[in-house]
Amino acid sequence: MGRLAVIAIILLVVANAASALFATSVPSRFKHEGDDKFMVIYVGADDCMPCKQWRKTFREGFVNSAEFKKLEYHELIATELKTAFDDENWPLNLRRYRDTSKAPRGAPTWILVRGQTVVASAAGLSAWPKKVWPMVMESVR
Repeated sequence: MGRLAVIAIILLVVANAASALFATSVPSRFKHEGDDKFMVIYVGADDCMPCKQWRKTFREGFVNSAEFKKLEYHELIATELKTAFDDENWPLNLRRYRDTSKAPRGAPTWILVRGQTVVASAAGLSAWPKKVWPMVMESVR
């Protein structure tokens, strides 16, 4: 195997490992068991100002809420907004929700899942207080 081939393989392995770092899970203190579990997937990017604003304004309150303890939560934060929905920024087990949701390809985006089914999705900073947060509160009671 030539030197360039070895370097190409190493770069590919490093790129795949690095992209996995963008997909993080924030552990909930409690998760519903069985098919009725409720999951929130947050999609954002480091170069997205509304995403930064959501994380600064709403994220801490959400993560510390009673509702958060009752759901499964995943944060998918890409380096650039233009790649937020690319496969390399999505773990395999979450891609089906991305692919079946009707979420616009913007950010911040939330995909809400009950069991194995996407029940809602919304994008834009104003969607959090108007649509997403009320639905989360209602869904985990």
